[in-house]
Amino acid sequence: MTSAHLELAQDFLRRVWEEGDSAAIYEMFTGETSVHGLEEMHQVGPEAFHSFHRMMTAQFRDIRHEVLQALEQGAWVALLCDITAVYRETGTPVATRTQIMMRIQQGRIVEAHNQIDLIPIFEAIGRLPPRTVDLCLLGGRMELRRPA
Repeated sequence: MTSAHLELAQDFLRRVWEEGDSAAIYEMFTGETSVHGLEEMHQVGPEAFHSFHRMMTAQFRDIRHEVLQALEQGAWVALLCDITAVYRETGTPVATRTQIMMRIQQGRIVEAHNQIDLIPIFEAIGRLPPRTVDLCLLGGRMELRRPA
């Protein structure tokens, strides 16, 4: 049996990412929802998350979350998901794994912590070299070139 908290978390993934329904962000977040782990900075409120959502959906389509494990403890829901998508520019399929923890109060997401590995996605579309992590662990350096 699925609990209301788990159902909300899964509805969020389906509506916001799979269906691209950005209005659902405003329905499911409070004005003070705290989101960690998606960008270098802590996001607060639905508008900040919506900005991240726009960046991702501008580059990727057919975003899907396959929930591999879901756990619930009190107000918290934890999800382990495989994510697949398609890079809009070239049609290249991409995939990665994420862990998401959401705290839910009164039927809304009030806090979320995300652990997502974006490196495989950027390797797949050519923005990072293959095996970036291995290169870095071996002491390699990547030089950024600015367009002329």
